[in-house]
Amino acid sequence: MTSSASSGTGGGSGAEPVVQQIAILSALVAIWACWPLVAKLIPADDRFAFVVLVREHWAHRHAMEPWLDQRWAWLAAHNYHLWFALGALPGVIAASIVQGVDRKTAWPMLHAPLGWLAGAVLGYMLYGLVPVLRRSPESLKFVPGDRRDDQA
Repeated sequence: MTSSASSGTGGGSGAEPVVQQIAILSALVAIWACWPLVAKLIPADDRFAFVVLVREHWAHRHAMEPWLDQRWAWLAAHNYHLWFALGALPGVIAASIVQGVDRKTAWPMLHAPLGWLAGAVLGYMLYGLVPVLRRSPESLKFVPGDRRDDQA
């Protein structure tokens, strides 16, 4: 009797739940471990504290849209969508390695980076079309928590 749910023999419907959990955990660990390297690539004038962003999200949770127009416009203007995409790449690679080992094939290790690249290009194109960036220069002013505000 063969098992159709087996993840490594083909004919199954996907990875076992434990493999999916290992893949996501390995992806999160890889992102966490590699983010300091990505952060060093960000120009010093464009850096901000991620803790400040989380704190601001929480403070504006009841009226997010006006705040998002300002904060996310600033992030887009400083190419953070590209930095976040670069920061996610180690996680994509880690998850694809787990999936490849589980399925005993190299295809996930080829498909995952290609999917990441397609998503990064699409994200770059969408951020290039964000109308909030063209709406007003006011949306590009530095918001509270920007490191340059702290230095002034």
